[in-house]
Amino acid sequence: MSFTPADCADRAVPARLLRVSDVASRLSISKRSVWGMISAGQLPAIRFGRRATRIDSRDLETLVEELRARGAEIANAPTTKLPYRSVSGPGTRVG
Repeated sequence: MSFTPADCADRAVPARLLRVSDVASRLSISKRSVWGMISAGQLPAIRFGRRATRIDSRDLETLVEELRARGAEIANAPTTKLPYRSVSGPGTRVG
């Protein structure tokens, strides 16, 4: 069976698929952290067999945008002062 360009015209072209190590280097984090995000459901992954796992670059972009938005929300949140609490007690040296 052969396909012509017309047969594939209405199909979406897959985005670039990235390896876990590619994602880790782009985010400047460890591969273990990427695997943690995949396990937690924060980053969708495509598995090909037992050893090949790929991440759609669009999913990575979505994650980064969500993290940026969340960071902006945290940065713009009003700060509250915590009550001062002394740490002195038995076995604590002051001065």
